[in-house]
Amino acid sequence: MRGSLRIRREDTLRSDYLMKFFSSLSSEDKVHLLLTDGIVWDHADLMDGDCMDRVYVQRILTPYQLEKILIGSDNYPHILILKSEVVESWSSSALQSIQDILSIKSGFYGCMIDMCIVGKPGVYQKYLGKKFYNPVDVRIVDDEGSWAEAPLP
Repeated sequence: MRGSLRIRREDTLRSDYLMKFFSSLSSEDKVHLLLTDGIVWDHADLMDGDCMDRVYVQRILTPYQLEKILIGSDNYPHILILKSEVVESWSSSALQSIQDILSIKSGFYGCMIDMCIVGKPGVYQKYLGKKFYNPVDVRIVDDEGSWAEAPLP
């Protein structure tokens, strides 16, 4: 699977966003849903019974827990829903580390990651701002070109 990373901020958590995401993943065997404190939603309205068996939900309490989950989890799709007040309390080094892990997981390992930060804008947007990262698919690059060393100046 080709990986992608989408990071966006919304004022409120909309149910149509979640319904659209889960319906697009109907062919996946497993989907990770990671939530911080302050995120509450009724799953019965958003997912059918078949989809509920494939969604693995984890509550995120600290940025270090999020890092550990992202590093240790498989490469099935991830959706992260984070409350802006919670993310605002995390250190800048933790946010940079999370951004690096997300980029590596999506770019190198081909994981599809969708992150939605719910709430007010803040300093965290310097690291986790509106971004869409879709790396080049190296499987389709033609490798029949000739490689030559560049002359030294």
